[in-house]
Amino acid sequence: VPFADGKPHTSPDPFVLHWCGAYYCYATDENGVLVSSSPDLVHWTAHGYALQQAGHRNFWAPAVLYHNGRFYLYYSHEPREILQLAISNDPLGPFVWQTQLSELFSIDAHPVLWRGERYLFYASDEWMGCEEERTGTSVLLDKLLPDGRPEGRPVPVLLPDNDSEIFARNRFGDGRSWHTLEGPCFLPGAEYSFLLYSANCYTSEDYYVHYAVAENKDDLRDMVWSKKEKTRTPFPLLKRSCTVEGTGHNTVVPAPDLVHRWMVYH
Repeated sequence: VPFADGKPHTSPDPFVLHWCGAYYCYATDENGVLVSSSPDLVHWTAHGYALQQAGHRNFWAPAVLYHNGRFYLYYSHEPREILQLAISNDPLGPFVWQTQLSELFSIDAHPVLWRGERYLFYASDEWMGCEEERTGTSVLLDKLLPDGRPEGRPVPVLLPDNDSEIFARNRFGDGRSWHTLEGPCFLPGAEYSFLLYSANCYTSEDYYVHYAVAENKDDLRDMVWSKKEKTRTPFPLLKRSCTVEGTGHNTVVPAPDLVHRWMVYH
């Protein structure tokens, strides 16, 4: 997509927030959380960094939730990839760091508002990291406290279960392959809702976006998610073609006509 300054801008792991008639995109970058804005999802203006932190690099997969006049930014960074929380009164920032949200590897946060409560989808090694057959990263869900922190009682949402999700084969030299499900994106519906996710390795040309479906419940944690598969072989929603590859990590937002839904991805 074109930028107003005519220069190329990278926006990996784009999370798009639709707020007050405009779109704000938050993206991965080595030196901080990038932010850009658009009136129509097509023409964009780069605003530099919404957040930077001295001593940290490789800021991964930011996501923002607006709630009661404040913007809550969830992201991770190195040297340890662990979810962080920052807050701002402006969607362009600057965001001010508040707290670290875990002691364990956790990335790709996706905060949502569901029936008056806030929840957080995210990717973690906590659930399947020691399994023998399908070791890897899975998608978990936790409820958020009033201050934006998770309760600390996550439930599993999506677990690896097929070879198309392999990140690295024989990763530990003992025959176990590492699987990865990440980049959750919640899409609510009237009776059923959808959860988009990215699978295998973000550096792979076969990185893809697929989805799961669940019947709606009052508590988001009570919903049972089923991947859309046929005989355990995924038919991805978005995959490589003759012109694009490495398709992954997306958000879905209302189009400018407020009727259709558009996907933004890298």
